[in-house]
Amino acid sequence: MASDQDAAETVIEAMEDVAEVYGFRKSYARVYGTLYFQTDAQTMDELSDKTGFAKSTVSDALQKLEELHMVYSEKREGHGKTKFYQAEEDLEKAMKKIIDNQATDEIQIMLDALEEAKEQADEGSTEEEKIENLQDFYQKSRKIIGLFKKMPSGKVLSRISESLKTSLSRVSGKDS
Repeated sequence: MASDQDAAETVIEAMEDVAEVYGFRKSYARVYGTLYFQTDAQTMDELSDKTGFAKSTVSDALQKLEELHMVYSEKREGHGKTKFYQAEEDLEKAMKKIIDNQATDEIQIMLDALEEAKEQADEGSTEEEKIENLQDFYQKSRKIIGLFKKMPSGKVLSRISESLKTSLSRVSGKDS
């Protein structure tokens, strides 16, 4: 008979596979998944024991997961410098933070570089046209991210899902 532990392990293994698809280490997914299925915050020592990873591997994973807003830590009175870690269970919230920070920065870096490159390109050249296409893409991306950031938490994915359903029904209606 299967157990909750078996179910959690199945999900964690899938998380590891997905992590690899996106170019992340499996250890990041294992640490996140282990935290996700814990009811209490965990120390690095506890995570090292539960995952079987060296503390340095757990430390690297936690650092990256905190950067990605997938894990957060807290210090507790009476525990010195020891940090207690928990998984962010609201993945929509984590996704919004990533988009708010990394994607916004990426777009601004690219728009600044594209403006400079456009000034350098010969007027009417293929390079100028390609630069303008990229500018258009990044300007539209900035607008989409602005709308995304304004949506209340808990509504983003449901609104995207509704929009996709509407778009798909329009497309399938036109094809019939």
